[in-house]
Order: sequence, then C-alpha cells, then structure tokens
Amino acid sequence: MRELFEALAKSDVAMIDSIDEVSSWLSEHAEDTLNMVDNGEFDKADDKIKKARIKILNKRKSIAKAMTTLFDLQSEFIGISGAVGT
Repeated sequence: MRELFEALAKSDVAMIDSIDEVSSWLSEHAEDTLNMVDNGEFDKADDKIKKARIKILNKRKSIAKAMTTLFDLQSEFIGISGAVGT
C-alpha cells in the first residue's frame, strides 16, 4: 500500500510540475498572440499558435502520461482496498 501512495505522489508531482510549466509558458505568450489578433495580424498569430503547439507537445504528453498513471493507481487502490469508486 505504501508503494502505491509513493507512486501516486510521484505522478501527482510530475503532473503538477508540467501543468505549472505549461501555464507559465502560456501566460507569457498569450498577451503577444492577443495583441497580434487585436492588430489584425491573424496569419502571424496563427503561425505563433502552430509553433507553440509543437513547443509544448512534450509537456502535454507528460501531463497525459501522469494522468493515465494516476487513473491506473486509482484502479489499483480500489482493487486493494475494496472501495467502490465513482
């Protein structure tokens, strides 16, 4: 059971760290992109968004992987504890 909670904590920390990094990155770049849109520079804003999606792809994958691990651990916990999850 201890190993389960240690794995849970590790996955939780990994997901939170990745979310924090993506949130910070988005905050930095959102204003520039919105300024481009406000100035009618739609092609430039579109290019920036496309490049940004590529740049944060690894972090998005890391978040998805951590979420999958958390769901797997939840399932394992339910099995071990006999609890009924919703």
